Amino acid sequence: MFDRVASSRVTVYYSTIASTSNAWNDFLLVRNVNRVKLLMIFVVMSLTQCECTMLMEGIKLLCFYPIIVLFNIGILNSIGGGSYINTSIDPDVFFEIIYPPELGYTYKLRPAKDFGAPFNASFLEEGIPLVPNDPPHGCQVAKNAKELKGRIALVERGDCSFFAKSIMAEEAGAKAVIIADYHSSSFDGLLINSIWADYYYIDMIRDDTIPSTKTVNIPAGFLRGMNGKMIRQTLKRLNQPFALINIPVNLTSFHGRRSLFW
Repeated sequence: MFDRVASSRVTVYYSTIASTSNAWNDFLLVRNVNRVKLLMIFVVMSLTQCECTMLMEGIKLLCFYPIIVLFNIGILNSIGGGSYINTSIDPDVFFEIIYPPELGYTYKLRPAKDFGAPFNASFLEEGIPLVPNDPPHGCQVAKNAKELKGRIALVERGDCSFFAKSIMAEEAGAKAVIIADYHSSSFDGLLINSIWADYYYIDMIRDDTIPSTKTVNIPAGFLRGMNGKMIRQTLKRLNQPFALINIPVNLTSFHGRRSLFW
């Protein structure tokens, strides 16, 4: 039988990055980050070898997949005029939900570094409503602007830059904006690696349609992990239009919800 076999061996070498999640999509779109005081990423891709032996009886495929190595190297760089979330040693900001009791924990925010007002003593709110934005991503004019006015907007990550979301929240009358991650729980494991976590906070999608004269004058922070999703889903389940929070909260020790990733 094998004397009738026609075989062809094809070896293909290529280098590629697979976009397997929203976070990777963001990563690949990184552009225009001004005064990038971040940790440089070196992506070292192995040559991917696919050796295919095609026989009449079947196809045998052997592949060596790409190896991605992230080196945690501190640099100063300038790639343009964007915005990113602070990953330096600056302290995080904490807030606590006091209502509803189902959400009664302390949560940690990563404040925006190069835009917006700070979460400090001049911004001290007790019992202020945290209102889910409509639409969730906050990239268009808010449909619930009346509910957002004088309150804090809870916005989902995605579709536009953090900077754009903050502008839209401010124009709706919000006093601050919290941008929450909404990745699936299966992606949590990647964030345990501090190297990847540093870059996960980068605002990688620059909205070039925003005039350079636009500024953000309200505090903005990023709520990582599944907390944002949990808050929104819990409020929906309880038929509550908002949560009441105290922000900022000074802590000597953290007493957040340990079951969620920080």
